[in-house]
Amino acid sequence: MRPKGRSCAGLCLGALIVLPTRGGHLVQVEPHRTRRVIPAMLPPLESHCDYMGAAWWCQEEREGAEGRGREVSAATDLPYVASPMRNTFPLALVAGMVAASSANAQLPRYGLSTRVELHLLPAVTSGPLDPTWHPDGSALAYSMRGDIWIQEIGTDHARAITEGPAYHFEPAWSPDGEWLALAVDTDGELDIAVVRSDGTGFRRLTSGGGVDVQPAWTADGRGIVFASARGSSFDIIRAEVATGSVETLVGGPGNQFQPAPSPDGSMLAFVAGVRGRLGSGGIWTMPMEGGEPTLVHYEETSYRAAPTWTPDGSALVFASDAAGSYDLATVPSTGGNRVRLTAQPLDEFAPAVSPDGRLVAFVGNQDGPTALWVTSRFGGGNEAWRPIAPTRLSPLYETATLRGRVRGPDGATVPARIQILASDGRGYVPAQAFHRVSPASEIHYFHSDGEFEVVVPAGDVRVEALRGFEWIPADETVRAVAGRTTTVDLRLERLSDPGQSDWVSGDTHVHDLHEGRYGLTQREFLAWLTADDLHVTNDLIHMDGTKIMGRWSDLTGENYIGSSDDYILRYTQEFRGSFGHVGLLGVNEFIMPLIGGTSSSPYPADGLKLMYLDSVRALGG
Repeated sequence: MRPKGRSCAGLCLGALIVLPTRGGHLVQVEPHRTRRVIPAMLPPLESHCDYMGAAWWCQEEREGAEGRGREVSAATDLPYVASPMRNTFPLALVAGMVAASSANAQLPRYGLSTRVELHLLPAVTSGPLDPTWHPDGSALAYSMRGDIWIQEIGTDHARAITEGPAYHFEPAWSPDGEWLALAVDTDGELDIAVVRSDGTGFRRLTSGGGVDVQPAWTADGRGIVFASARGSSFDIIRAEVATGSVETLVGGPGNQFQPAPSPDGSMLAFVAGVRGRLGSGGIWTMPMEGGEPTLVHYEETSYRAAPTWTPDGSALVFASDAAGSYDLATVPSTGGNRVRLTAQPLDEFAPAVSPDGRLVAFVGNQDGPTALWVTSRFGGGNEAWRPIAPTRLSPLYETATLRGRVRGPDGATVPARIQILASDGRGYVPAQAFHRVSPASEIHYFHSDGEFEVVVPAGDVRVEALRGFEWIPADETVRAVAGRTTTVDLRLERLSDPGQSDWVSGDTHVHDLHEGRYGLTQREFLAWLTADDLHVTNDLIHMDGTKIMGRWSDLTGENYIGSSDDYILRYTQEFRGSFGHVGLLGVNEFIMPLIGGTSSSPYPADGLKLMYLDSVRALGG
C-alpha cells in the first residue's frame, strides 16, 4: 500500500528562482497579488470574501448581469430556503435544440474563488470518477477520459455514450433508467445536459454563461436539481425537464451545493456553510417543497462530502476526512454520530449506494489514479472490496495508438512534460496517468519519463514536449491512423545551460498535496519535477483552515531519500498568517501552531509571525 498523499489540484508552483549551488537558506514572504486582506475575524458585508486558510481574503464587489449585490461568506450565515423564483436569473433552459455559447478563458476560469474551482468543480481523469447506479442495479455509469461510460456489473467492458469536443462529467441516472443527466464543458462553459443510455438524444438543458454542475434527478423523474453559480457562489436549482421552468431551492450568501433528493422525493440533502465554522460546510437536509433546513453533520471535507441517501431514506453515506484521509462514512439522515465504513491510508470518496442498499460504489486512489470499487454498506475488511475495472473500452470514435519519445541533443531519452491535442479538440494522456489541466491556459498535459503511449481518436494529432525554461519546446503534428500505431520522435535543444556557471533552477514555494483526487507519492512527485527540469524544490507543508496539506512525516530536515545530485526535493513548512504566507526553509521540525490569525481561534491576526521567524533562525533555517 502506498503512503498517504493527495495531489495538488491547482496552481501549486510559484516563485521560480535561480539558486547558486553554493547559496544559503532562503525565507520567502509570499504576497497575495489579487486579493486584499481584511484584518478582521469576520468579513465585511460589502465585500466578497473567502476563507483562504488563515484569513478572510476579499474582493471588492463587481458589476454583474444583475447589478451590484451584497455577498458574504457562508460561514457567517446559515443556508436559507429561497422563495420560489422562476426564471429570475439568466439561466436558459432549452427544451429541444442545443444552445451554443462560449465564455472567455479567465483565471480563475469561471470567476469563482480558486478554492472552489479547484476542489468543487469536476475534473478530467484517466480513471473512473463519480459513479452512479442503474435503477435496477445491473450497471454503473461514471466519467472517465472526458466521456461518460457505462459498465455492467460483473464485466470488464465499458462503452462510452458521449464523445468530443466537449468534456463530460458527473452522470446521474434517471429513475426509469432511460436517461442520464450530466455536466458538460464546452468552450469554457459548464452546463447541464441529458443523454439517453444508448448514447442518443444528447441535449443541453442549461446555458447562459454560468456554472451548472452536480445534477441529480428528482424521484418522479420530471426534474433535475443541480448546483448553479450565476455570480460568485452556488445555489441549488430545480429544473423541470419538460416545461423548462426553474426555481431556486436553496440560495443565499455563500455556497450551497451537492444536492441529493431523497428516494421518496420528500427531502433534499446538500452541503452548505455552518455558522461559526470554517471551511466548505456541513451536510444539511430540508423538505423538498420548502421548510427550515436541519444540520445533520459537520466536518470539513474540502468539498468532497457528496452525500447520498440509502434507499430507505434512513441514512446518508458521504466522504469523511475526519481521520486525515477520505473514508466512506454514514450518518443517520436525522443527525447523529458518524460511522466510518473504510479506513485506508489514502482516499475513498464519491460514494453511490446501490438500489437495494447492500452495496456502495466509490472511487479510491490507493494506487495513484482513480479506480472504481464496490463494497458492502454493512462493513467488512479490504477483502470485501471488488474492483470495477474497465479493461476493455468501446468509445464512440475510431481509435489509434500514439507512441512517442523525447530526446535531448545527444539523442538520449529525457523526461519531459507532454501536451497532446487530438483531432476532436480534446487533450489525452496515457492510461493511469495524472491528467493535468492548467487553469490559466486550459492546456491539458502529463509528465513523462521520455517515453509514452496514448490512445487517441484517429486523425491529426499535435504533440508538444516541454522541459522547463532551459529548453526550447518541440512539437510535431502527425496523422494517427485508426487501428494502427503511429510514432513520434521529438528532440529538445537547449535554450541556455546555467549549470555551466554553477546555477540551477529552484522553487521556494511548491505544494504537492492539496486535497486532490490523485494519490500522489513522493517518488512520483520528484519524477514530475525532473520532467519539468526543476533542480531544487522546497515543498511547503501547511495548514489550510482546519486541514493539514501534506504528510507530517515528510518534514525531516533532510532531502527526500529519492533525491539525486541533480534533482533535490526537500519538505519544509509554510506559516499562513493573516497578512501573507511565509516559507520556513531549512527547518527540521514543525514550528507550532501551524497557522495564525484564524477566525474563531485564540490567536490574533499575525500575532505569531515574529516568533516564527525567530524560531526558524534558532533551528538554523
